[in-house]
Amino acid sequence: MARVKLAYPKIPGSGVAPLEQCVAFEKYDGTNIHWVWDRELGWYAFGMRRNRYDLDGHGISEFHESHAGYEGIVELFQSGFAEELDSIFRSDLKYSSD
Repeated sequence: MARVKLAYPKIPGSGVAPLEQCVAFEKYDGTNIHWVWDRELGWYAFGMRRNRYDLDGHGISEFHESHAGYEGIVELFQSGFAEELDSIFRSDLKYSSD
């Protein structure tokens, strides 16, 4: 597991938010989970606020050992979001590194 810079810093509130496009999700339990995507690699990592795991068998097992209760999160993401988001990112030039 890699220790990463805080992936989700505390948001100060909507009063200071820029008036730009935003993507928001319900956050029911207070946990932050991030997914890492690259045009060449696709989805390759994930983690909580201050850690990152490879999105492979070893990384998923390591995540499960460290975060009891979240065993189904990878399967949920892969079955419900990963493919569609990958398609959106690949078709939109905003997500190109060029």
